[in-house]
Amino acid sequence: MVRQLIDFFATRIEPSGEALRWMLVTLIVSLMPLWGSVIIFLLFKQSFDWGTFTNKAEFAIYAASYLGSSAYIVTKNFKHKNFPFRAWYFIGILVTLIIVVICFAGVYANSCNTNPLPLNLIFLRNITLIAFAISILLALSTFIEDLVLMNFNFRVVEEEQFNKLNDDFDHLSGGK
Repeated sequence: MVRQLIDFFATRIEPSGEALRWMLVTLIVSLMPLWGSVIIFLLFKQSFDWGTFTNKAEFAIYAASYLGSSAYIVTKNFKHKNFPFRAWYFIGILVTLIIVVICFAGVYANSCNTNPLPLNLIFLRNITLIAFAISILLALSTFIEDLVLMNFNFRVVEEEQFNKLNDDFDHLSGGK
């Protein structure tokens, strides 16, 4: 059991580094509108707070984009690859996606209303930021697992190709 846990984590060291680099680049690029807004606010000496970026459930959109890529990774090659904890990942993705859809749709529908209802903006901020954090963790872990599965399959294919090449070479040279 202990050996299996060690092997489990050992096979994820290299893919984890690659996945962390991917996540860092993805976060920097996907949140460019936020970074740009902060720079403009600072440039024009405008005051801003978290509410500036969360009052319209903007982070629900960011979360949905990460959840979409995670859902693709978990469900691709459904019949051919054994994605670990596929059902749990999918349930986590689905529940988080339902939450962000409800948050964004509720805020959008309310803003289209001629007499909008008052929103609990602190709750909205907290729930969308938590959903965003969960979506990042799901995206990172699904990407790591996908890399582990790909590396495993590449090693097997590479070994099979090498063995076939050796057999073909032996056959050509009159061996075996």
